[in-house]
Amino acid sequence: MSLSKSFRVLRWPAILIIFIGIGFGIFSVIGGIGKSTVQGMVVRLTDESNTSPIVEYEVDGVVYAIEGSVSSSPAAPRPGDRVNILYDAKDPTNSQIDTFRERWLLPAGLVFAGLNTLLMTFYLPWFIKRAGLS
Repeated sequence: MSLSKSFRVLRWPAILIIFIGIGFGIFSVIGGIGKSTVQGMVVRLTDESNTSPIVEYEVDGVVYAIEGSVSSSPAAPRPGDRVNILYDAKDPTNSQIDTFRERWLLPAGLVFAGLNTLLMTFYLPWFIKRAGLS
């Protein structure tokens, strides 16, 4: 199999990754439709190394807590920071931290990785041929 054909084999998986990322993005947009917003405060972190924030927020005088789904080291956000929370007004326990990391990091990362791979399938064969490496 020639080098350019080897790279062409990666195009469909790259396109698939892009569409999966777009799907996660659409899912995130749909998940935010009709939700209310309230400010919450990071009260603590899950542990000391790879940490997820635990955020408390109040709706109609009742305090709720949510754990972030994305861990990071160092922690972001940190205890004492305020973050927006998206919640369902009918069921305030159905909530999500409204930060880039929580809502958009996965879709953006997948689309970026897929686009990068797709562009490389076109560019690398040209570059290798032009450099005389094949």
